[in-house]
Amino acid sequence: MGTNENKPAVATLWRHLSAWPKFLQDVSKHFSTPKQSGLLMKKNLEIIEASKSIGDAIRPHVDCDTNLIQKNALDLVKKYVTSPIQVVRMVVIGNTLEYLVKNSSSPHRVST
Repeated sequence: MGTNENKPAVATLWRHLSAWPKFLQDVSKHFSTPKQSGLLMKKNLEIIEASKSIGDAIRPHVDCDTNLIQKNALDLVKKYVTSPIQVVRMVVIGNTLEYLVKNSSSPHRVST
């Protein structure tokens, strides 16, 4: 469940949750099925497209001069927010985890 199936890594989200190994084991079972993996990528791509549409809609109303940002920094940010295996993936996984926890009957359920 790294950020890139070709080069798996321990993403920040998982490091933050490492104190709860049983929870991570249950989560791993949920996300590791082929069905969930495909659904995750589908949702990632949907979020990217929605973000692009929102960005296009608000761009004329926002005064932001990206010429003031160093090209390498701007390229890095663009890479992180336009790739389905970077920031978007963690947002989708985080929202899915929130849903799973709120709707779980397991002992690791968080009360709200």
